[in-house]
Amino acid sequence: MAADTSNFSSCIKVYLAYDVLTMALTLEENLEIDLSFLQKELVDLKSIQAVNPNASLPFDYGLWKSFFNLKHDTKAYSYYVRFNDKRIGHFALKSSRDTDNNVFICFVYLKEEFRGKGFAKNLIRMAEECVGLKFNALEYYLNVNTNNERAIAFYEKVGFKKTSQDSLNIQMMKRL
Repeated sequence: MAADTSNFSSCIKVYLAYDVLTMALTLEENLEIDLSFLQKELVDLKSIQAVNPNASLPFDYGLWKSFFNLKHDTKAYSYYVRFNDKRIGHFALKSSRDTDNNVFICFVYLKEEFRGKGFAKNLIRMAEECVGLKFNALEYYLNVNTNNERAIAFYEKVGFKKTSQDSLNIQMMKRL
């Protein structure tokens, strides 16, 4: 009896097509700070706190947008990640209040169906390029929920190191 190779063949085609398609990611600067995409996607407490460990339900659009209300000489930028001309992810960058050298990446989100397939790694690469272009930073930071083991493992895999921890958040840093 001959082995059925039809599934194997389709898996290879899908993998090769996926490998080529990952290069089709584009970045859209969110100049209007329109967070309706996040508001639509983050519908439960787990998903909200995966993106913003200090957030709660319901999604408070004004509170999230207030993050971008700049004081003194801080800078903040919001970006959407697009694939095949559809928004699939988001991240924001903000300098700390005292210096342009300390930058936080936050509000990191990737639609569920794109996780575990290399898209998040490309999202982080895009964020690093933006840090280099928009800030004079040698390192950047993020906070991740202590219960989000998958995200913690991912961030460690792409080079982040834990710098501090409390009961809710782990702060991580990566040198550029």
